[in-house]
Amino acid sequence: MAITPRISEVGSFQFIRPGRTSDGLLTDQLARTGGSELRAAAKGQSLHSQPVADSTYREPVNRNLWQSDQSWTRFAGSLNDTEVINGVSPEGREQLVSASDSLNIPKDFRPGAVLTDLLGRGVSQLSSTSGRYAYADDGTRPALTEIGKVSLKYGYQEEKFSLKLTTNSGKELTLNLTHQSGWGQSDDGRALEVDQWLVGFTLDESLSKEEQEEALQLASSLDKLARRYLASGHLDLENLGLDKLQQFSAVSLDLKGAGGESSDLLRIEYRNDDEQRSLNVLLHEDKLKLDLSKAGWAQLGTEAQRQDSLKEYLTLIEQSGERGNADKQQLDLMLDAFALLHKPEQHPQDLARQEQEQPPQTPTGIDVGFARSGLTALSGLEDFSFSFQAQVSKPNPDAQRNNEKISFGLNFAQDTKGETGDAGSLAVEQTQAYQFKASFYEPLPWLELVDFSKQNYQYIETEARATEVTSLRYEDFTLQHASQQSQNEWHERRRTYVLGSLDSDVSEGDKNQDITDFTEAAILAEREQQQQLLDDLLGSRIPQPWQR
Repeated sequence: MAITPRISEVGSFQFIRPGRTSDGLLTDQLARTGGSELRAAAKGQSLHSQPVADSTYREPVNRNLWQSDQSWTRFAGSLNDTEVINGVSPEGREQLVSASDSLNIPKDFRPGAVLTDLLGRGVSQLSSTSGRYAYADDGTRPALTEIGKVSLKYGYQEEKFSLKLTTNSGKELTLNLTHQSGWGQSDDGRALEVDQWLVGFTLDESLSKEEQEEALQLASSLDKLARRYLASGHLDLENLGLDKLQQFSAVSLDLKGAGGESSDLLRIEYRNDDEQRSLNVLLHEDKLKLDLSKAGWAQLGTEAQRQDSLKEYLTLIEQSGERGNADKQQLDLMLDAFALLHKPEQHPQDLARQEQEQPPQTPTGIDVGFARSGLTALSGLEDFSFSFQAQVSKPNPDAQRNNEKISFGLNFAQDTKGETGDAGSLAVEQTQAYQFKASFYEPLPWLELVDFSKQNYQYIETEARATEVTSLRYEDFTLQHASQQSQNEWHERRRTYVLGSLDSDVSEGDKNQDITDFTEAAILAEREQQQQLLDDLLGSRIPQPWQR
């Protein structure tokens, strides 16, 4: 039978809707002052009992949940048939949840350590999500015992690393590591503070002993690279040890810091096979690209020539960086990359011994030992191309100076062509080209810093270009022609602004073109074996952009 609620007032008394006691009986209960006596009566207590606080609020309790969810596959033979790890078979899955920090969740970003662990366990494939999840438990819902899907919402940061290795035989290894932190939401709508790690790993074929040792050596370098880059934004390309890789033909890695900006991205792509070596680097929107050809007519030079030319090119990069106001990180990247591109794959002593035992040969295998003296006019370097383009910025806020910018671009390359016909005939032409352009600001001589607020500064634009072409021709084992054609042009303009007005505008530059015929000197050098005569005549084997 339905019970009709009764509501009336008698003095200070009030009847309220019927409620149920703990034994299930319906009651009409009277309350003088409200909720506390009513709740006491509902529990069968006297109306004269001590009142309790009239509130359903519970102080929220901060709770932490550590969780790890992994699935993996190991290579056959990596474990004995009866052996397991952490209670899981070689092909397995595990999910661990803990209310205390008992799980081995990483405390810092170490992709190399992750790679080392996976290779040591013989894993061929792995997918893992591990993390710490904090939330406020206010008692309105049951405490979390497991975290489902999490969507990051705000205050969100992540560090990301991806690596792909390819062996000389074509095996491929990939590793993706992501560290995410910030505030998110669980699939049931709860707010969570998230600190989680995502790992993905695949290796399509087991590595050999030599390949694994080299991968572990690279892993150690990766931790150093990641630690410094994430802390300071600097890259140690030389310490990455790409030139020491003998078992891997390709390395590709991306590393992105927690800043959330595209300029935080570091990308390195390196390839080294029988025909070429290449390196591409993206560092804070500075772009570097290098290619080297291992085959071709440039191989006719000697190791001594190669070392001398390499030093001259490194000096040229330093001069370009100084003239274009490149910062230290940009200069170090260019120097390290060019040196890496030309690192010999054999010990210099082995190369020297080979030079003594074997005369120079053309790409078709023809002996051209008869031209040994004339060929020293070549650079000795393999053919290559080099390009560096720095990020362009416009720091001057004055709209009238919108044409000004900070920029730096450097390009140079070498190309060698040749042909042979009858015995004793040879024709070789080597072309080297250089191009440079930059613009930047400097403070006025009596100021320490550029002053954009009052428009006191110097604005410099500078550029240079140069080419050098070396030509050799032999017929019937005799030198017929040897020449070197060089030209260079450079220009620099410096504008000085004082309180926004142009105070001075100074330009300078030069342009030269020379043709040197060293046929007679080369013939004399061959006859008398006095190579110094030819060296003195040639001077430099690379372009000289700022020659006056």
